[in-house]
Amino acid sequence: MKCCLKFIKMDWPSLNNNMAFFNQVKQLVQIRKTYKDILAPFAGPLNGVNLAKVASNAGLQAYGMFNGNTAIVVAGTKDNGPSSLTLQISPSDLGLGSYKAFRVTNLMNGTAQTLTAAQIKAFTVPSGPYQLHVYKITGQ
Repeated sequence: MKCCLKFIKMDWPSLNNNMAFFNQVKQLVQIRKTYKDILAPFAGPLNGVNLAKVASNAGLQAYGMFNGNTAIVVAGTKDNGPSSLTLQISPSDLGLGSYKAFRVTNLMNGTAQTLTAAQIKAFTVPSGPYQLHVYKITGQ
């Protein structure tokens, strides 16, 4: 039996208790719309999608999708998530191997920084339990 999310009833009276989660989901939908050329729907076989594993210390599999000089990396933590998240980003795995510097933007809060190829291979950020991290990495 197939199911669609749009047919699941929302408990609207509980929305006020879950506003942070609701706003995060809205933010993720907006990120997907903004970067639809990278975060494309899986319309065909997965071997045709620019998708790569990203190693992390989070206990959950992080991944990156890429197109041109831009990649989107997504990582999350579990309930016993580390206080800092380290992503071992391989620029060549994300189609960014020819670049020497990278502009890394946290799409959840808008902060940005420029990293070298050496720095991005061990990119560490503050984290905690049940954290979602979404980064845009642009080769410069």
